[in-house]
Amino acid sequence: MRCLNRTATLALCVCAVLAACQTASQPTRDAKQDAGAQSIDALPPQTLAPGQCGLFLWSREDTPRFIFFRQADQQSARVIYDREVKEISIASESGNVMGQFMTRQSYASKDGVSIALELEPGEAIEGGVRTRKAHLRFVGKDDWEQMVPVTGLSACQPG
Repeated sequence: MRCLNRTATLALCVCAVLAACQTASQPTRDAKQDAGAQSIDALPPQTLAPGQCGLFLWSREDTPRFIFFRQADQQSARVIYDREVKEISIASESGNVMGQFMTRQSYASKDGVSIALELEPGEAIEGGVRTRKAHLRFVGKDDWEQMVPVTGLSACQPG
């Protein structure tokens, strides 16, 4: 009986912790939905016209998410930050060339978030280059920093 009670107690504790975690995270999601913001995890697929090039980045997780896209002839990009799509503008570019892009890029959003991207070129592929290492660094309006390891490629659609 004692073993059964410990097991039952452990199961109840685990259930209580999971319920508390779900309850604690729910108000944030509801607040965003009430404010009219759409909460999403990934960007939609992107299509390049013949001759266009793009930079595609995915989060390095068990289930990768497509979180960054920039077209080579644009001075802006789209990124997922805080479960929202942010349209960000290029602030500076430096470093080496990787495909059609520089290896260090910094961006700013209209609402005060700054984003730094660092890429290390990897293997060449047909029409582009894969990243060997890369990360996005977000600095929010409250000065909190978030580093997100990413992987991806710079690729061009044949013209």
